[in-house]
Amino acid sequence: MDLKDKVAIVTGGARGIGEAIAATFAREGAKVVIGDLLEAEAGETVERIRQAGGTADFLRTDVSSRKEMEALVAAAIRQHGRVDILVNNAGALGIGKLLETTDELWDRMQAINLRSAFYGCQIVARHMVERKIEGKIINISSQNGLIVRENEAAYSVAKAGVIALTRCVAVELAPHHINVNTIAPGVVRTNISKGLFPPEAYAARREAHIKAVPWGEIAEPQDIANVALFLASPLSRYVTGAVIVADGALTIDKTVIR
Repeated sequence: MDLKDKVAIVTGGARGIGEAIAATFAREGAKVVIGDLLEAEAGETVERIRQAGGTADFLRTDVSSRKEMEALVAAAIRQHGRVDILVNNAGALGIGKLLETTDELWDRMQAINLRSAFYGCQIVARHMVERKIEGKIINISSQNGLIVRENEAAYSVAKAGVIALTRCVAVELAPHHINVNTIAPGVVRTNISKGLFPPEAYAARREAHIKAVPWGEIAEPQDIANVALFLASPLSRYVTGAVIVADGALTIDKTVIR
């Protein structure tokens, strides 16, 4: 899975899945540039990567802003000369019944989860096409883009949009030999929803998730990072427009009639 001398941008790389992807790419030789709003946590992630012998930098980035996404890509090119890999990982979870969903919540979910991926795909693809780079674009969607979860309409619609975006971009960029794929994780051991619930409700929600997964356990961030590594490597040369579901069979199980 050698990524030596490849330049990779990872949005939302300060913690969770993004941190695992950034660290994994760096271990395989990639020069990683993290875009995130969490400055302290991103700084710690960069320092850990550097202490392990990897190359990493950080630029504070609001991924919902075209201007800031353009600045992130420009910084990576200025620092390393090119971009070979983009991981649109940044995201946010929003909880709310459809009848109670505000315009603010709806717009926030689309901006952070979907519009940011559009910006990343478009800005980086323009660079790759211009430089004739046979690059890799990896979008992080969710099982929510494939199945319905109660009270998560705004988030689910955005994540379904990421899947549709991936397929559209994959077709358009195929003649340029740029691979564009999606990973749809299931429940992963991160803190993405921790602040949305009281501690006891969060614990109960997490326990219910574990019981619902046929595999019998939820994923670790590294499980998703390993899929991203395959998609970023030469081994995925002929894989494009794919949705790789990494959820311990949860999505499939929801379609089984017993």
